[in-house]
Amino acid sequence: MLASFVIALREGIEAALIIGIIIAYLNKIQQAQYKKYVYLGLSLAIGASILAAIGFELLAGGFTGTNEEVFEGLASLTAVAVLTYMIFWMDRNSRHLKSALRRKSSLPSLNGSCTAW
Repeated sequence: MLASFVIALREGIEAALIIGIIIAYLNKIQQAQYKKYVYLGLSLAIGASILAAIGFELLAGGFTGTNEEVFEGLASLTAVAVLTYMIFWMDRNSRHLKSALRRKSSLPSLNGSCTAW
């Protein structure tokens, strides 16, 4: 129970940090009107997490014994697959990400005043 709490706390802190960075960046480039989309996405993510937790509890009735071990094994293998794919994807695409992000964040209302990069 304590281990699950610590992991959830750490993930929550990381998410709050990322949200804070996005909000600060929107303020820096004077595009605060887009914060509502960040908050909408945050709300949808929290809602999806709650629905997934309820779904797991209702469908599986909570995992115990062998079922718990099988679920943990599958979840671990899925995480490994996703992270491995992400590493290879980043290796292929990292060269183009900076220029694409610059191009997409250069909004017409900034008139070239974006110096974050």
